[in-house]
Amino acid sequence: MDTVSIKQVHILTELHCVVEESGFIFREMLQGAATSGGLSRLAYIRYLQMQYHLTKEVQRYFLTVAAHPCMSGKREYREFLFRFALEEEPHYGIAQKDLADLGALVDDSPLDVRLWHSYFTQIVQSNPYKRLGAASVLETIGTLASDVIKELLENAPYLTDSNTRFVVIHMHETLPHGTQFLLELTNSEPSPSEVDDIVSGAIDGGLMYL
Repeated sequence: MDTVSIKQVHILTELHCVVEESGFIFREMLQGAATSGGLSRLAYIRYLQMQYHLTKEVQRYFLTVAAHPCMSGKREYREFLFRFALEEEPHYGIAQKDLADLGALVDDSPLDVRLWHSYFTQIVQSNPYKRLGAASVLETIGTLASDVIKELLENAPYLTDSNTRFVVIHMHETLPHGTQFLLELTNSEPSPSEVDDIVSGAIDGGLMYL
């Protein structure tokens, strides 16, 4: 096994452990909601409000990473990050549309989202792979809990196809963003210190999101 292959196995093993643990905790949280009365309209609105502020201008993180000196010589990965940024850019508008269809407003950004942006806006400048580690969790967590999410959606009478677009998209069943993101991240051949940043960022991102 050559050096790159060893490195890829190392990334996949550590990162997938963090991703799967975050997914397990997320499923447990959702299952708790399912067994205690289901998903309330207020909780769903608060979720969409959080996601609106979390994803608004999210493209700047990935464009910042693509422009970082550590990406020098990684043209294919830079191009992936650029495309990914543009794909993610309009997602906040989908959350806003779902809220409007529920008769709800965007409202102010919650504290946890303000803390998220305060931390990652700073850290992405010096340790861009940490933000990529956090994205690894966010891009996969919905898929790992998709069965419970579907159960909650089916048992909430106020939900329709028109106000659940954000959630459905982020289960990533049609477009497997999580799998693609992890593959591209692994193939970017990060250094050992960058691998540490990926895992650390995944842990931080998982804790803050959950």
